[in-house]
Amino acid sequence: MLTVFTKGYAVTLLITERIRMTDAHVFPPISDISEEQFRAVMILGLARVEKALGGRRQLAAAMDLSTKQVGNIMRAGSTDPKRLFDIWESGSLDDIADLYGFRVVPKGAVCSSDVGRSSLTVLGLLSKLMEAEADGKIDHGEKLGMEPDLRAVRSFIDRMLEDIADLRRPRGVAA
Repeated sequence: MLTVFTKGYAVTLLITERIRMTDAHVFPPISDISEEQFRAVMILGLARVEKALGGRRQLAAAMDLSTKQVGNIMRAGSTDPKRLFDIWESGSLDDIADLYGFRVVPKGAVCSSDVGRSSLTVLGLLSKLMEAEADGKIDHGEKLGMEPDLRAVRSFIDRMLEDIADLRRPRGVAA
């Protein structure tokens, strides 16, 4: 058993070999990726970064390690995840992300497929909101189900408000 304290609540979980939750909004599903697969792509990413940076010495410096420590990581495959994140811009996480079906981009990045889809996202959120409010209240599961759409709409609104603020800024007057 494991007790987790969060936001003033204590939650006790029964830990088994693998935790599987039926509600995908509470815990992500356990990955079927083995430790060996993860290690292999992690080492592949480190090797690519080593080449991109110009060698083991530069990689070691970027990770704040000695070349011997980097060699140990390459052989044993164990590393502090922070060190991988320290060099993420060089591609150290690309293979791991690809293995899970993701890609690593900066938090503020806007995908070209995001443009023109904002109205569909707003409509989808509105539909979920109307369905959730049908019984007069929005429960936790419904809120969690709306989270991705809420975040996307918030991002869209933030971008629009920034554009509007730019339009309202005083411009220089031509003489």
